[in-house]
Amino acid sequence: MNKLVLLTISSAIVVGVSSFVMLSDNGRAGNTGSPGETTCASSGCHTSFTVNSGTGSVRLTSNMANWQYVPGQTYTINAIVKYTGRSLFGIGLEALTSANANAGTIVITNSAKTQIKTKTVSGVTRNNLVHQMNGGSSSDSCVFSFNWVAPATNIGNVTFYYAGICANGNGGESGDYVYNSSKVVTPAGTTGLQQILKNTNDLKVINLPGSNLLHLTYNSNEAGVVKAELYDIKGSIVASQEFGKQNEGNVELNMDLVSTKRSGLYIIKIVQGSQQLSKKIALTF
Repeated sequence: MNKLVLLTISSAIVVGVSSFVMLSDNGRAGNTGSPGETTCASSGCHTSFTVNSGTGSVRLTSNMANWQYVPGQTYTINAIVKYTGRSLFGIGLEALTSANANAGTIVITNSAKTQIKTKTVSGVTRNNLVHQMNGGSSSDSCVFSFNWVAPATNIGNVTFYYAGICANGNGGESGDYVYNSSKVVTPAGTTGLQQILKNTNDLKVINLPGSNLLHLTYNSNEAGVVKAELYDIKGSIVASQEFGKQNEGNVELNMDLVSTKRSGLYIIKIVQGSQQLSKKIALTF
């Protein structure tokens, strides 16, 4: 198709739709499948196929380490819409807090491909990254890149809600595939890290008096290489140590804190294989 109806990507940190009377040259906000929204696949527009059917896809990549944000930092995010044999693509994206308000700031880095539009949902004016007219013209796939400035403070999890259209270029709304998904982004070193270990309460942390060692004990359900990281309360890493491969079951480690001499609150993060665990601790020197 030559004209493409918008789909919008959201965050929480993750996309809803009104009925369209005609095709739009540009993307439209509010179609990312986020809370209170649907997608164009169910709004009377691109309804030829069930959403997320066919062989296409939409996904996000970023230079954000482990999809964890540091407050106030700027990250580059790529929304990749793909369908082999298609040559026109659309995008919609939002970043939302757990209360479904805007989270951080979406910054346009390529105005020929993308723009910001808004949609009011449940009384909140949501900012959406959407495609420009023919901004998604590309063979087999299209990358829509933008910057995201993380919230100035730790506001908890953020959800990116996003949707993509893979159009067939027939000049109408039929025969187009719609894909949507979401991505949760967590504050660095704080939340979202206690997901795979057997029991988050198993992490015991002892600041050994009279030494620069932090004694760590936890229970792991898989063998793997272990890395321990210490963050200050603002999310900046202040110490890191690798311990090599550890076996499944009870693990005991001594982390060297010789470079950390200031008493206060910190966050300790343990990674063993695919497992991650974090805990807020108080250190006294």
